[in-house]
Amino acid sequence: GKAVMELHLVPGRKVIGRTPDNDLQIDSKFISRHHCQLVTGSDGLTVIEDLNSTNGLVIRDKRVRRHTLRDGDLVEVGQHQLLYVDDQAAHLADTHDELPRVSANAANEDANDSGEESDNGREEASVRN
Repeated sequence: GKAVMELHLVPGRKVIGRTPDNDLQIDSKFISRHHCQLVTGSDGLTVIEDLNSTNGLVIRDKRVRRHTLRDGDLVEVGQHQLLYVDDQAAHLADTHDELPRVSANAANEDANDSGEESDNGREEASVRN
């Protein structure tokens, strides 16, 4: 799918979920109200944690409750995907500090509701650090 949102991460906490009070809202029946959180430390490391969601988090075909993200990690969140991009890892030689980012990609929700699948059967979102 295509990126529909990008979120730059700074030290602190960002919550991902279905309701509007989240930092990254994914309006989908496959996402819990408060599905997971991203915690970025002052060292630049970002950890994703499941907030007792119904559909959980899957990384590399394994369900996880907590995972330290690395550049290129693809996290399955319900029928959606979060792509973590670490700009600092990608541009180590660059002296300009880049903020972490998160991007959200969404396929056609109506297609999923009707039993049809999008290009890859999943909706995607991206996260950048």
